[in-house]
Order: sequence, then C-alpha cells, then structure tokens
Amino acid sequence: MTTILVPYHHDEPLPDDGIPVRADVTVRPNFPAAGLWQRLTALCAATADAVAPVVAAGGVPTVLSGLLFPAPGGPSAGAVVAACRRLLATGRVVAVDIACPWRPAVDDAERATRTALVADLTSTV
Repeated sequence: MTTILVPYHHDEPLPDDGIPVRADVTVRPNFPAAGLWQRLTALCAATADAVAPVVAAGGVPTVLSGLLFPAPGGPSAGAVVAACRRLLATGRVVAVDIACPWRPAVDDAERATRTALVADLTSTV
C-alpha cells in the first residue's frame, strides 16, 4: 500500500503534525498566484499525479487529505472502519481517500486517539 498525504484544508497548508501518519508521498503543489479555484485545481492535479503511477502499477493508494469539516452526530469511528472493510472486501476498490477532518489537536490524548484511528484505517487497506 502506498500512503499519499495531502496536508491541506483547501489550499491552506496544515501543521506538519496535523495528520498523524507516515506517508510514502506528500503532495506539495506549486500553487499559482491566483484565486482559490485555480489553487484547488493545482492541488487536485498534484494529487492525481501522485495517485496515477500507483494505480498504473496495480497498487491501491491510500490518500489522506486534511479537509476541516467534521459532521456533528456522524457515524462512530468503529462504524466508519467497518464500512471501509466491507467496501474493500468487494475487491472492486482501486483507490482509497481518507479525509482527516479535524482542527489541530488540543492535547496529547486527542492526538493519540487520532493516530490510532488513522492507523486502523490505513491497516484496513
């Protein structure tokens, strides 16, 4: 499995420890001096450039991105991991994108919880 990290909320870089994972590839696009949509296009193009060779080689990349939109009242972490496992069991998955939608951790306990969740999700792939 190749882990690709996209440490941005839209076009804003996240702190280096914002997504607790050891990535094989970290996407760092050259953003144009332009508006948000042009910058997002550059980010998506750089992400696609990182994903394409992995898929072409027959791999299943795991893409972790940093969008900051948690959903209050959403499913539990266990329910999300179980759903991922069911989808992967179909054998029809060619890429995985795991969003890490959180603000910076407030303490070590919250950071540890996030690290454990990301490790659980990436071990599923």
